[in-house]
Amino acid sequence: MEQRIPEEEVPEEVRLVNEFLNTLDLETFGEHAGKREEEREGLRSPERLKAWLVGRGLLGEDEPVDEADRELAVRVRDALRSAAAANSGIADQGSYAAGLGFGDLPLVVRLGEASKPELASAEGGVRGALGRILADAAVASHKGTWARLKICNAEDCRWAYYDHSKSRTGRWCAMETCGNRHKTRRYRKRRKGIDRPASRRRNPAG
Repeated sequence: MEQRIPEEEVPEEVRLVNEFLNTLDLETFGEHAGKREEEREGLRSPERLKAWLVGRGLLGEDEPVDEADRELAVRVRDALRSAAAANSGIADQGSYAAGLGFGDLPLVVRLGEASKPELASAEGGVRGALGRILADAAVASHKGTWARLKICNAEDCRWAYYDHSKSRTGRWCAMETCGNRHKTRRYRKRRKGIDRPASRRRNPAG
């Protein structure tokens, strides 16, 4: 399933990044349980990457995409997913992407509409498209919205989502699904712990 986030549902500087992170589908419950591994990778071919970029106006239909471009896109996405997981508290030791740079995707400051300075990619083609995604992530970090982009804490989900909670302490992509499943599992585990000693009670010595 390709994610399309409606405008104004999340801050504009986050929307494209959020969709990019979810080109990897790690959900293994419900209708996703039987999904084949190769189908979970939304960027599994240069053609798939091109379709994703063209569909969002980041790349022209006549611009080429090769395997090296695909590998770079996956590397950028996985680094951003790791950083978002750190926002969720999933990565106890921090993100593996900390300190990682993408020198082959340089960004520049240019004067956009109404001569307003903006961060943009210095490249064209696929590198320019990936640079745009990184630029959005940098803007989100500056605005404070990056910290709300998280990875669902459910091990069988790991969907990237924007935390709308006032306290910024959300843990689940959706409380009605992953949150409730977690509560149910925790309740069952607690009940099991309560019931187990009773079943092992010994008869008093007589």
